[in-house]
Amino acid sequence: MNCWLPRSLIVFFPLPFLIWTMQDDEVSRAGCRTAVNDLVFIVDGSWSVGFLNFDTAKKWLINVTNGFDVGTQFTDMAVVQYSDTPRLEIHLGQYKTRQELIDAIGGIKYLGGNTQTGRAIKFATDHVFPSSMRTSPARNKIAVVLTDGKSQDDVVDAAVEARSQNIIMFAVGVGSEITKSELVSIANKPSSAYVLFTEDYTTIEKIKEKMQQKLCEESVCPTRIPVASRDEKGFELMVGLKITQKAKKTQGSLTSEMAFLLSPEMDFTENTRDIFPEGLPPSYVFVATLRIKSPVNKETFDLWRIISKDGVPQAAVTLNGVEKSITFTTTSITSEIQ
Repeated sequence: MNCWLPRSLIVFFPLPFLIWTMQDDEVSRAGCRTAVNDLVFIVDGSWSVGFLNFDTAKKWLINVTNGFDVGTQFTDMAVVQYSDTPRLEIHLGQYKTRQELIDAIGGIKYLGGNTQTGRAIKFATDHVFPSSMRTSPARNKIAVVLTDGKSQDDVVDAAVEARSQNIIMFAVGVGSEITKSELVSIANKPSSAYVLFTEDYTTIEKIKEKMQQKLCEESVCPTRIPVASRDEKGFELMVGLKITQKAKKTQGSLTSEMAFLLSPEMDFTENTRDIFPEGLPPSYVFVATLRIKSPVNKETFDLWRIISKDGVPQAAVTLNGVEKSITFTTTSITSEIQ
């Protein structure tokens, strides 16, 4: 098969890319809700948070966790509250239903004290994750650190150790007293995917859906983008199709991203086997950011196409400029187009 990306348009690096679900049939049928995770929330309970804000943080935890089924067959959740010392509020596997978990989170008492984030991360790595009572290991180990201030101890070594134990680290910063560099050092890379910010606790609900989406991607997408210093799930087609080598770099409308000008004379055809040695996954999401210049913006064309050696389309993402629509086409199990 050949993987193809056509026409004259400006594409912003590093998109498009694919994110996909697990390779085996059982997990490919499972969505975010039924994912098998060990999920640990590491929550700042220091004096800077305050009683009211801590209650708001608990409500946020409840709303975020509503996206998962609870239990040893699905997602086991734990909560660590920390200040000077970490306190394990909820053990992994302690509650078997979502309502039990919600009630337990609501009953957590505010701790108060100083901010020892590094100590809390180390506690979760050394004691909480290893305490899982599953008969078989969780497919994903995920930690979410929620804090509103600079740590009074070192977080770097603790975070490095956690990531070396294959714990996926998210960092959520609240308010103006947080240190961005500290959150970046805690989280996986890139920080754009694993670090979240909100102005204060009254606006934390605005990042609930984003947090749920990030946790979902980590739960059901096993393959990571093959780019140095990135932990993000998915695959960058711009890299696989060698756009950066074949196309001319240009100034795009997004100044924060690299942009490349594609023309009809350029051949971006690549052997699919070279990009996906194991073949396309059974389920995936295609994500792209681009600006199409006139007159192409009034045409119909495939942004991405995979064809067999005999020229039969296998998959395509088609843009219709007149109807302003996007169509995804693929073959079914019976080799029929759908």
